[in-house]
Amino acid sequence: DAFGGDDVGDGIDVHVLHDGDDEHDEQSFAGLSDEVAKLFATPPTRLLPPMDIFSAGCAIAECFLDGRSIFSFSELVSYRQGKFDPRSAIKQIEDRHIAALVAS
Repeated sequence: DAFGGDDVGDGIDVHVLHDGDDEHDEQSFAGLSDEVAKLFATPPTRLLPPMDIFSAGCAIAECFLDGRSIFSFSELVSYRQGKFDPRSAIKQIEDRHIAALVAS
């Protein structure tokens, strides 16, 4: 593809670009816990359709929550670890059909 990756199956291989500036890369993660820094330092190697669906759900929710996100950064990290349930935020969406769509 145009970014140097290869289309494979249902996902797209992603090649992470590294600029060679180790000092800058280390500063990018300064102040983050080792666990959070690891999440950013090791992104998924394949982008899959469920990732797009998750992102679309977050964007739809934000539209129906007057610009409020259903996740703070720490909640998103906790969600990825299976320690946070966003249903309380989703329940704030007044349209029950949209709330059900986002929750699915």
